[in-house]
Amino acid sequence: MNYLGIDYGLAKVGLAKAAEELRIATPLAVIFNGHNFIEELETIVATEQITQIIVGYPLTMAGTIGAQAKEVDAFIEKLKVLSIPI
Repeated sequence: MNYLGIDYGLAKVGLAKAAEELRIATPLAVIFNGHNFIEELETIVATEQITQIIVGYPLTMAGTIGAQAKEVDAFIEKLKVLSIPI
């Protein structure tokens, strides 16, 4: 399995790749969160043969869901068009 780690941001999104057999993630890219973001992500998923996506989930210091986590929830909904496990 090849995993794509996503660190979501309103302006930029950090990506890292990990293979199950290596058990370590390495930086892959930083892409702008713009109008063609999903298309760029589709290309990366195909090129890197990604089989699963893992999205960082930013809880507040108190361990609760805050404004940024709600943004990530909406982002995860958009990722579902990729048709791979998230």
